[in-house]
Amino acid sequence: MAVRARRTRRYGWQRQQCRRRPQRRGPQRRRGRQRRPGGNGGLLFGHGGVGGLGGNGGDATGATNSSSVAGIGGQAGNGGNGGHSGWIYGDGGAGGNSGDGGSFVAGSGILAGASGGSFGAIGGTGGDSGLFGNGGPGGNGGLGGAGQAATGDFTTAGQGGGGGFGGNGGNGGFLYGNGGTGGGGGNGADGGDNSGATLSFNGGGGFGGFGGWGGQSGLIGSGVTAVPAATAATAATAATTAVTPVRARLAASAATPSCGATAAPVPTAATPAIPET
Repeated sequence: MAVRARRTRRYGWQRQQCRRRPQRRGPQRRRGRQRRPGGNGGLLFGHGGVGGLGGNGGDATGATNSSSVAGIGGQAGNGGNGGHSGWIYGDGGAGGNSGDGGSFVAGSGILAGASGGSFGAIGGTGGDSGLFGNGGPGGNGGLGGAGQAATGDFTTAGQGGGGGFGGNGGNGGFLYGNGGTGGGGGNGADGGDNSGATLSFNGGGGFGGFGGWGGQSGLIGSGVTAVPAATAATAATAATTAVTPVRARLAASAATPSCGATAAPVPTAATPAIPET
């Protein structure tokens, strides 16, 4: 037992007998609350959460006075990104779909044109997987806002908004897993019709959004196409550009003569060997 002095606020200095405690050396670690990012899977195992849906853009009101332009429609929100999976196993979460662009209401006065619809938002990116698992699919791009017609004379109808870009698919697991499918691009909206007014023009249609890139696969697995719904032309092009083995390509190149090459000589019978004297 050791005797040491202790000072208290109420009684001042006091002597007390206490058992000697070993002193801790080195920096002390304070334990507090540990915040983990939301949407992700567990540290080792677990699937990532799905990204949220983006909100739609609000519609603008029309301009009824002369020489005025209708208001601008609200921009849609982007889709949330999918959460990443666990470090060892789990599938990445799907990216959220984006909202649609707001439309422009027509202007009814003279020289009161209606502007085009706003662009669709970008789809969320699919979450990446860990060592084993599939990447999450990317969210779809939003639709472009419609361009409304302007009923007044000397006006131009609104142009359709462009479609949003599809989100990229998540990457597959490092060792095994397929890449996520890229989200499809949103469709562009049609332009407004203003053919009934005097010296007026119709609005052009919006462009379609690009599809997202497919995620990369792991060491064992297959990647996916960038756009979920591939056309027949795209499928035919992919079939013609498919990777062939090296021996097959060498045999095909030897069978088909190149530009400016002459035909291969016809093989003749082998000449008899000259006997040695």
